[in-house]
Amino acid sequence: MQVLGHAGVRTLLWATAFTLAGLLGRATIIEGATLSLVWPAAGVAVLWLLFQQAAPRSWDTVALALATVVVNAVTGASAELVATLVVANLVQALIIVGLLRRWVGHLDGCGGDEPLAANRDLGRFTAACAIGTLAGAVVGTLGATLAEGAWDAVGLIGALVWWGRNLCGAILIGTTGVLTWHRLRSGGTTRPPTRWHVVEGAGLVAATVFLYWIAFGLDLPLAFPLLAIAVWAGLRFSPLAVAWHALGCAALGIGFTLEGDGPFAALDHPALAALLAQLFVGLVALTGLVVAVGRDERVRLADGLRAAERRATAQTDTLTTILESMTDGVAVVDEGGHFVLHNPAALALLGLSGPVPLRQLAQRITRLDGTPFLDEAERPGVRALDAVVRDVDVLVRRPDGTERVLRISGGPLPGESEGSTRAVLNLHDITADLQRAEELQQFARTVAHDIRNPIAAIDGWNAVMRRASRAGTLTPEQVERFTGRLAGSAQRLNRLIDGLLDHATSADRTLALTRIELEPLLRRIVESRGADGHVTWGDLPTVRADTLLVSQLLDNLVGNALKYVEPGAEPRVEVAAEERRPGWATITVRDEGIGIPEAQLESVFDEFQRAHATQFEGTGLGLSIARRVVNRHGGTIRALANDDGRGTTFELTLPLDTTDPPGVATGVRGTNAREHDR
Repeated sequence: MQVLGHAGVRTLLWATAFTLAGLLGRATIIEGATLSLVWPAAGVAVLWLLFQQAAPRSWDTVALALATVVVNAVTGASAELVATLVVANLVQALIIVGLLRRWVGHLDGCGGDEPLAANRDLGRFTAACAIGTLAGAVVGTLGATLAEGAWDAVGLIGALVWWGRNLCGAILIGTTGVLTWHRLRSGGTTRPPTRWHVVEGAGLVAATVFLYWIAFGLDLPLAFPLLAIAVWAGLRFSPLAVAWHALGCAALGIGFTLEGDGPFAALDHPALAALLAQLFVGLVALTGLVVAVGRDERVRLADGLRAAERRATAQTDTLTTILESMTDGVAVVDEGGHFVLHNPAALALLGLSGPVPLRQLAQRITRLDGTPFLDEAERPGVRALDAVVRDVDVLVRRPDGTERVLRISGGPLPGESEGSTRAVLNLHDITADLQRAEELQQFARTVAHDIRNPIAAIDGWNAVMRRASRAGTLTPEQVERFTGRLAGSAQRLNRLIDGLLDHATSADRTLALTRIELEPLLRRIVESRGADGHVTWGDLPTVRADTLLVSQLLDNLVGNALKYVEPGAEPRVEVAAEERRPGWATITVRDEGIGIPEAQLESVFDEFQRAHATQFEGTGLGLSIARRVVNRHGGTIRALANDDGRGTTFELTLPLDTTDPPGVATGVRGTNAREHDR
C-alpha cells in the first residue's frame, strides 16, 4: 500500500468496485439473451473518474480499461468483443464525465462544492448520462456486430437494451454517489430525523416491498401504485434518501424479473423484457428524484424569498428610521410636482403640515433676493427631473411668516414605467449658516478695527519718538511719557488677544466635566484680583462642570462687577446661590456699580458689545464668553437691573453635582481685581 501511495490505493479500490459491479451485472443475463439486464458498472465508472478527477490520459483511465478487460474476459467474452467493450466503456464514461464537468461543474464531486438540489442540474445530469451512454451503445453495438460478423448478433432491440441498461446504471449509481459524496463531505449537517419521520420511513419501505410483491410476485397489473410510492418518497424525504430508495426499487424489480416473475419476464422476447425493465426502473427513479429535488428547490426558494423579504423589511425600516431622524429634508417628486416620498424634515423646512404639489409653493419659493423664478424650468425641483442639480439656494417664505434659506440638490431617478420621471431632492437649511457667516464677517471687521487702534497708537507714538530723537529735542521726560503710551497700547493689544483666545476656547474646547466646589474657586479668583473686602459670598454649592470654563465665567463676572463703578467709589460685589429647580444651582453676582442701560441688558452678551465703551476700556468679549460657557453646560444667563436702581445683577444656572445634599444655604465670606469688561 505504501508503494502505491494514497492515489494508487484509491485507484485500486475503484478498480475493485468496478470489477464487482461488472460481475454483478453480467450475472443478470436473462435466459435467451446476450446482454445483462442491468449494468451498474456504468455508474461506478462515472463516479470513479469524477471523484478521482481523472483526465482522459491518466492511470485511472488505464485502470478502467484493464478492469473492463477482466470483467468481460472472466465471463467468457471473445477477444474481439472484449476490445469492443473496452472502447465502448471508455467512450461512454469519458463523455459523461466531460459533460458533467462542463454542465454541472459546480456540484460537489463534479468540480464544485454545491449539492444536487435543482431540477435544472438533475436534467443536465440526466442529459449527460443519456448522451454518453448513447455514444457507448453505438460504439458497442457496431463493435459487437463486427466482432460477431452479423447484425443479428445484437440487433436494434439489443442496441436499445444496451443504451437503456447503461443509462439506468449511470443515473441511479451516479446521482446516488454524488448525493452521498456531498453528505459525507459536508459532515452530515442536516437535521437528525424525528421519531415520526423514522416511522414514516419504515412505512415507506414496507409499502414498497408489499406493492412490488403484488406487481411482480403476483403478476397483477398494478404497476401504477409503484409510481405513487416514488412520489411519496419524493414528497417526504431528501433526494439522497430517494436515490437510495430508487436503488432498492431497482433491485426488487430486477430481482423478480430474474426469477421469471413480473410483467417484464412474461414477454416472449427476452431482450424486449430487459429494455422495458430498464425503462421502468429509470422512470421510477427519475420520478422520485424530480419530485424530491423539486420540493427541496421550492423550499429553498421559499426560504430565500422569506429571508429576502426580512432583509428588505429590515432595510426599509432602517432607511425609514434614517430618513425620519435626518435634519435635512429628503423628498421624491414626480413630473407633476407631487410628493412620492418625503421625510418629516422636508415638510418642516417648507412649513407644511402635509404634502402638497410643489406648484402650490411656487409663490413662496423664490431666489435669495426675493425675486420669483420667471421660468418654471428654472426651479430646482423641475430641473432635477432632467439633470443633476447641486447647491441651489432658494428663499422659502413659510405659512407662519418665517423665512428660511434652503440649499437644494437633487437629480432624476429611474421611472416606474416608460415616460415616468421622478427626482430626489435634498433640502438643507443654511439660514443659521448664513447668519453665522454674517456674524463672523462682522466679528472679523470688529476685531480688525480693535486691533488696528492699539497698533496705530504704537506706530504713531513710535514715529513721534523717532522725529524727536532725530531733531535732538527728546528729553528723558518725553521718553518716559512716550514709552508709557507704547506700553499702554501694547497692554490693550494683549488684552484683546487674551479675550479672543478665551472666546475661542469657550466655544470649541471639549468639555471635561468634573466636580467643582465653587467656594474655593471663587476665593482664588478674589485673591488673585486683590479684591478681599470687596466681594462677599454665602455658602456656594458643588457643581458638575468644566473647571477651566467655569473659572473664566466667574472671573469675567467678578472682574466686571469690580471694574464698572463710579470714579472714587468702592466696589461692592455679592455672590449667592440657591436651588430653584431640582438639579440646578441658580448663582447671582450682584454689584452696586454704574449699571447697564435697560435697552442693553440683552445685547451686552453679544461680541464686542460694551455698555460704557467711552468711559471704560475693554474688549467687549467678557460677557459673550460668559454666555457661551453657561450655554455649553445647558444653563441660562441674564442681566437684571437692581431694584434700587444701583448696579446690575447677573443670574446664571449651572448643573449641581448629584452627590451633594439637596438645597443651598446662604452665608458670608470675604474678596479681589483684574481688568475685564462688559
